[in-house]
Amino acid sequence: MTDLCERIIVADDWQLLLPTFVKTQIWMPARALRDEVGGNGRLLSACACVYDYDGKLYFGNGRPWQHEEIEDIFGDYGERWLSNFFACDESGQNPRHRQNKFERLRVLHAAIQIVGRVEPWAAE
Repeated sequence: MTDLCERIIVADDWQLLLPTFVKTQIWMPARALRDEVGGNGRLLSACACVYDYDGKLYFGNGRPWQHEEIEDIFGDYGERWLSNFFACDESGQNPRHRQNKFERLRVLHAAIQIVGRVEPWAAE
């Protein structure tokens, strides 16, 4: 788990528009974390670790990320959205759908970093 003293850099909008970024930094590690914790509902519960880092979550430009309550970000359809998010294309290696729910993706990205499931990303 990431040290509580560390800053966490959350994804900027431009990064969330890049399919490679979403696949390697969110989709793949989040699928692994979901499998580890035992399902979409438990993954949503695991995202609560983001609350422990309030005041330490920043965008790449240094601007603080002020998130809403996780329950409000995901709403009543969080588990269904996660099921759609985790769906694979025909190859089984790529996401089936592109996502435009940036705050949901940011929560997942932050939680993944906090639990240490992803290496820092460098643009290709």
